[in-house]
Amino acid sequence: MTSPVFDVEGQRAILRQGTLNYIAMDPTTITLIPVVRTPQDDGSWVEEDGTPREPQDFKLISIEFTPQAQTVTLTQDGKERIIGFYLMGAYDCIMQPKDHWIGADGRTYTVIALMDGHGYETKGAVEAHG
Repeated sequence: MTSPVFDVEGQRAILRQGTLNYIAMDPTTITLIPVVRTPQDDGSWVEEDGTPREPQDFKLISIEFTPQAQTVTLTQDGKERIIGFYLMGAYDCIMQPKDHWIGADGRTYTVIALMDGHGYETKGAVEAHG
């Protein structure tokens, strides 16, 4: 008996389209602002806003009032954070930790870590201030 052929790339294409469809149902267009680190002569670093990225459509998913959001999470930068949102983008979107934007509500949203997107989405953990 032969085992069925599993078309990984075909499955990934279906999941990528599903992600795009999900985002399209309630998109939030965001212009992410990256942070640029510049070394100083004394060995320290200065972090400043870089050139804003092109606008991209995302799904901003609030988890602020879920038990998960009430749990302090240790992120990749080694800091304990409370994650209030997930930011889901297409698998090939451009998003990095420390990218940020000002929302329509006046709060500053910051991507604090990237999560595993499994090859079909890009997903960031986001905290909001203000």
